[in-house]
Amino acid sequence: MTIVACISIGFVTLFEVIYDHDYSISVIPGLDMAPPDILNCPTDYSILLPPGTSPQVQIIMWWIEPTAMDPSQPISITQTHRPLDLFGVGVTTVTYTFTDSVGNVATCSFNVSITGMNYNCT
Repeated sequence: MTIVACISIGFVTLFEVIYDHDYSISVIPGLDMAPPDILNCPTDYSILLPPGTSPQVQIIMWWIEPTAMDPSQPISITQTHRPLDLFGVGVTTVTYTFTDSVGNVATCSFNVSITGMNYNCT
């Protein structure tokens, strides 16, 4: 067998055209080796609480969730947190993981940082 043409977009081979010694031509679907493309991954959030706020406070956070595109559908999505979840004082990393139907994985992560000036609760 001799490969006559390999049609690709980026790292994704769409198909290969094979020329065999008996003059037959075969078209073989390509293997998707590229991870999904992530769209709209949020940037880090930083919330500064006013002085005197209790260190046990929890804040409801909201963001637009990222999405992904890939030629190997469907894409499964898992995430560590969702919009409208509660976040306590400190730094929390939010991670979205996108996996296409052939197992390629892409991740999107951002931090939610909630800090206070001075916790003088009386």
